[in-house]
Amino acid sequence: MDLDAVLQPVYILTLAVVELLINLVCVPVSAINFLLIVKTSVIHPNLKHILLYQSACILGRGMCRFTACFLKFVLLSPMASEYIEPIGTVYSFFVFNRNSLVHVLIIERVLATIMVKSYERKRKPYFALGWLAVLLSLSLYNSISYRMKELSILLTNVALLSSAAIELYLFALLRKYSARAYRQSLKSAAGHHLSERYQLSENVRIGKQLIPTLVVHPLNIMSSTLTTSWNFFGIAGANYVMVSCATFSSFCSLLIEISIIMCHPFLKRDFDHLMNSFIFRSRISENVAAESVTRIAMTNILSGERLVTGQRQEEHFEMLRELWN
Repeated sequence: MDLDAVLQPVYILTLAVVELLINLVCVPVSAINFLLIVKTSVIHPNLKHILLYQSACILGRGMCRFTACFLKFVLLSPMASEYIEPIGTVYSFFVFNRNSLVHVLIIERVLATIMVKSYERKRKPYFALGWLAVLLSLSLYNSISYRMKELSILLTNVALLSSAAIELYLFALLRKYSARAYRQSLKSAAGHHLSERYQLSENVRIGKQLIPTLVVHPLNIMSSTLTTSWNFFGIAGANYVMVSCATFSSFCSLLIEISIIMCHPFLKRDFDHLMNSFIFRSRISENVAAESVTRIAMTNILSGERLVTGQRQEEHFEMLRELWN
């Protein structure tokens, strides 16, 4: 008896169970994250649209993978569900969108850094409409041609992976620049308006919060590139690689959604309130909510310490009045 014929179904179905469980968590977490981002008003609209689209893509991908894994047991076939249409095409569409979105995220961070003096006031949806039109067109084309033009998909994944590595380095430079500019603004209060200082602080804060997301995104692209390469070159063990990379990518997608919630103080606060009201059926008082907002807003984004102590509150608000005027 061929040992591989016995081991392969066991391995694939075992990973199918693991991926089912991962997506059973990932799908509701993505939906919750989407709702939390929709409700918040503290995130700049440009970044907000990107994070909403990211959650929608991860949600759609998770539903496709959950369906494909579930069908493995319904059809009693380890690999048949991987090629069922339109699940395959829809899945590819969400994956291409998710993998490409990291580039839009970097562009948004570059704009926020360059236009620090006026970025907070630029809230019209021109940027969102532009990248959305381009991303939807490219993803639709790639998902439709996925089964027919593996070479073009392989080249696309290689290009995405290479650019993601470069952009990760660029993001590190942007974080360093924003932190230095923010420190300088604290030393010279007269040289910075309140809106500029706020945007500088947001650049530092958002930079910290996006580190897990921007590290995990290249890993997702790498798993897609590995799967496509294995299929294109006809290397033995393609089925093992396909299901392993799909499971790994599902785990990475879950990490992205969790990190977006847990690394953003206001989203984390809203998530905690939601969980408390759901689990304990109790409403948190307005005083507690107000205190949590103050505690987050008055935290030094560089050191994590409170910005204002009780003895210096008058000095702090006097400085704010001078900056505002």
